[in-house]
Amino acid sequence: MVAMTMKGCLMWLHSQPLFILDMFNLRSIQIDMKTETAWVETGATLGEVYYIIDEKSKLFDRKSMGEDLFWAITVIVFRVLKTLEQNSTDIVYNWHHFAPTINNNLFITLVLNVTQNGIKTIRETFVALFLGDSKSLVSLLNDKFSQLGLKQSDCIETSWLGSVLFSKNTNITALVEVFLNRQPQSVNYLKRKYHYVKKSISKEGLEGIWRKMIELVDTSLNFNPYGGRMAKIPSTTSHFPHRAGNLWKIQYLANWNKPGKEVANHYINLTRKLHKYMTHFVSKNPRGAFFNYRDLHL
Repeated sequence: MVAMTMKGCLMWLHSQPLFILDMFNLRSIQIDMKTETAWVETGATLGEVYYIIDEKSKLFDRKSMGEDLFWAITVIVFRVLKTLEQNSTDIVYNWHHFAPTINNNLFITLVLNVTQNGIKTIRETFVALFLGDSKSLVSLLNDKFSQLGLKQSDCIETSWLGSVLFSKNTNITALVEVFLNRQPQSVNYLKRKYHYVKKSISKEGLEGIWRKMIELVDTSLNFNPYGGRMAKIPSTTSHFPHRAGNLWKIQYLANWNKPGKEVANHYINLTRKLHKYMTHFVSKNPRGAFFNYRDLHL
């Protein structure tokens, strides 16, 4: 049996012969704007899908598309950084409580990593996408999340495709043809693990997480809020059950550039240690995990 997952191509060899079907060139993408459906063949990359959506969007304006689809043309993005010295524990605590429910048109993900400028500290990066105008966004966050200190100058208006570049720290003015490049610009080694969270984490719990991350150093956390439309879909509606009842998903990250088993084991063990430390804060009885991530260490 062969399975393609975030762990790559996994093969379990039995006494029976097997074959691998290469679908690399089966990459047709057909989008029907009238029915709001798409047919995407297995070999297509996400970049190619995004590019085709962008091309289709250019054929329509706000009136013809309607408000629900106009997001494909223009969105607002921002990135705001905070550290522990800027009272960020309170900021993250408040983010936990409102991020899943503040506004269905606003998505704010939180990236946590260790940085060092004299002393080790935690850097919190708030990265957002808003389906609306910057004035409305600043007004909303000044009312609901004033601790973030969002300013009009922090907001960048771009296309939805530009927001994808922004989220990857790529120049949003780059030619959209970059999405058609099937060769990665860089190759590194990585390890990812996941958890789902159903209850907010206390300030004391967050401070413990900061201490553990500073101890480990070379690991990061991504907090991706759910809520919104996701919260309105029961867990039994589709094969992806992690919807209503989940506040956010945690992604554990480690990246390295040097080859070798010893180096790989070092970074893999770091993610395992942080993953284990978080047991008290995540879903339990049962512990939630998305099958397609195929965490081989569970």
